[in-house]
Amino acid sequence: MSGISFAVVGVFLTIIGATPASCSAQTVPFRGRVVMAAGGPPFRQLVVRLDRYGVATPNDGGFFTVAIPAGVLSLTVQVETGNPRWTLRYPVAAIAVPRDANMITDLIVGPSIEEVLSRDYAVSVARLRSGLRTAGVADSQVLGAIESLRREFAARTNVRVDELRAAERLTSEKARIFPPLAATVEAFVIKSSNLAIVFQYLLEPSFSSDSAFAQLKRGIVEYNGAYEALRTERAGFESGVAQAWQSAQLSAELRALLDYALGDIHATDVLPLNEVLPDVSRILTGALRGTAAQIRRGEVLGRVRMSTSTLRARLDELERRKIRVMSA
Repeated sequence: MSGISFAVVGVFLTIIGATPASCSAQTVPFRGRVVMAAGGPPFRQLVVRLDRYGVATPNDGGFFTVAIPAGVLSLTVQVETGNPRWTLRYPVAAIAVPRDANMITDLIVGPSIEEVLSRDYAVSVARLRSGLRTAGVADSQVLGAIESLRREFAARTNVRVDELRAAERLTSEKARIFPPLAATVEAFVIKSSNLAIVFQYLLEPSFSSDSAFAQLKRGIVEYNGAYEALRTERAGFESGVAQAWQSAQLSAELRALLDYALGDIHATDVLPLNEVLPDVSRILTGALRGTAAQIRRGEVLGRVRMSTSTLRARLDELERRKIRVMSA
């Protein structure tokens, strides 16, 4: 692997059916979409080149449009990824220009063959190291076995030994960071979901039952513990992912996930649930009675019904974001 700062991947073919006259004729839009594998560079870092006709930077959804001369039947495509380990994986042959100018042509960008080999190698080494140590093999022998495997793998592929060592370090760091990150996010999801269920089924009985009100407060306490854990560990998780995954896109997705959990879900949906407890307590203890109690009770039920409804929808979205980040 060379030390270049960007990767340019080309799919070369002959421009068929395009004469000088047709190239200067009316233009038509060529619409495309970059489909990015998980953990890849951000779309706005990419540059898509369509032969000599123009370049485009995909939007946040990966879509782009380039004007090309009418009558061109096929094109050369190049993609600059800004990362030598990420490349155009499909198509590997000619791109035909669709007859329908509204049709979207997909370009798939993913890790290079060297990157895939390095990842798979690093995972295999981690398993080998764990298996040998579990079997009681001395550390010096473990290191020797791994060094032998590393050099043989490098000799059989185009991946350098230093790149394999780097992949091993990244895999080891991921193994250190992943469990607490996954557990902390999962705990937040579970406690938030439990809170929605508690308020859905125990709020109304809490106006007249001490035990129901106690369970309502317990749900808040358990959620607060999961929230504080996620909030206090956030900086460490973001730093660890940035170093271990070395992916600007994944780091951005993790920040967005944590913003969504600690901002949208907590501030918008959970805090309103917490804020109704004093009113429930006043009605339960008789501090608020009669018509005033009935009016306040209706208001509380309405607010909680709205918050729990949006909370469930947001938790579904949080689960999707969590899966996307954790599977990288």
